[in-house]
Amino acid sequence: MGAVRSMTGYGSARFEFAGLTWLVELRSVNHRYLKLNFKIPASLTSVQERLRKAVSGAVKRGAVDVIIRSAESNGTLYSINEAQIDRYERQLRERFPTLSVGPEVLLALPGATARNETVDEEEFAGALEAPLAEALEAFERYRLEEGEALAADIAERCGALARLVDGIAEKAPEVPREYARKLRERMAELLAEAGGAPEESAIAREAAFFADRADITEEIVRFRHHLQRLAHLLERGGTVGKEADFIVQEMNREANTMGAKCADVRISDDVISLKAELEKIREQVQNLE
Repeated sequence: MGAVRSMTGYGSARFEFAGLTWLVELRSVNHRYLKLNFKIPASLTSVQERLRKAVSGAVKRGAVDVIIRSAESNGTLYSINEAQIDRYERQLRERFPTLSVGPEVLLALPGATARNETVDEEEFAGALEAPLAEALEAFERYRLEEGEALAADIAERCGALARLVDGIAEKAPEVPREYARKLRERMAELLAEAGGAPEESAIAREAAFFADRADITEEIVRFRHHLQRLAHLLERGGTVGKEADFIVQEMNREANTMGAKCADVRISDDVISLKAELEKIREQVQNLE
């Protein structure tokens, strides 16, 4: 089976720069297209385009959070503006005497911290290169492992679909015969009091009309074809999510038509089971890149 990827993934790496330990993280969830969301310090936005090129080169679909943050260490990239924080505290006490404000709130206010101008953003970008590649590798590995599990689950459910549609195909020819039998019985009951008997030619015409209206041969053929396409798609691997989702929609349409055309309790039960499995496959397919 070819390699398919989940749109859910995670990868991270740590590195040292300017006396600080930094963490670069990649987190992704499902999305119809590729959507990149950057969560990095405002003073480092110049590296955003490099991040965009690196991530978009590896990811085709999904909403990806690209996070860069620093951890406590023995140096500092940012300094606290104590005078500005004192002014904030004084103004808050004057306006709201009973309000208790923690340091995390004060530090988030504009001007509460200042970036050390000695940090070179080009140097930071260079230091980020290797850990970003490491994070992307872990991210890719996560998505491949998740994709492999999804593909295996979908393949197993496709087997269940094949068995169900085989059962429907076996039962379908019996439906017109059963209809003709019941029609003959009803007509015989209605005509018994008058001493008459049902005309076989009339029964045959009605049964033939019903058989044509309830014929689901084409739907079964198309359903099996879609099932084969889905199996081949997973076998091929790569970016398969959108096409697989379309195929499942087409299979669901054929299942609906089978249920609508063939008014048989046993086939209706099989169609319900068919649609239940398709819904589970659809949920899994929508996780694939």
